[in-house]
Amino acid sequence: MGRAADAAERIRKCFEEQDWTTLGDLFHEDAVQEWPQSGERFVGRDNILAVAQNYPDLPEMKGFRVVAEADDLAVTELMLDYGGRLYHGIGITEVENGKVRKRTEYFNEPFEAPESRSQWAEKM
Repeated sequence: MGRAADAAERIRKCFEEQDWTTLGDLFHEDAVQEWPQSGERFVGRDNILAVAQNYPDLPEMKGFRVVAEADDLAVTELMLDYGGRLYHGIGITEVENGKVRKRTEYFNEPFEAPESRSQWAEKM
């Protein structure tokens, strides 16, 4: 596993264990985290940590996997379970000098596939 994929896995584990000290150690002081769906951009490790520590009802994270990676860049996916309400998540983690420089996360709530394309699809 490359540095970025390892960092993404460690971030997931920190959220699972609510280990905010270790989480902070993973990011550069001036790191950036972006959530394009909500239009939010958090600049600086302290702001990233404040959001994590004050996030109401952290979801259960399931099915984490690395989709693609290079040494300092990883794309990962997982499922976020908010008490039965599921969201798919994609994370892009960029590492520089051993720490996370930037992380961009996309989230999407699942939806029912329309019957009109069922003849071409398989169920996952």
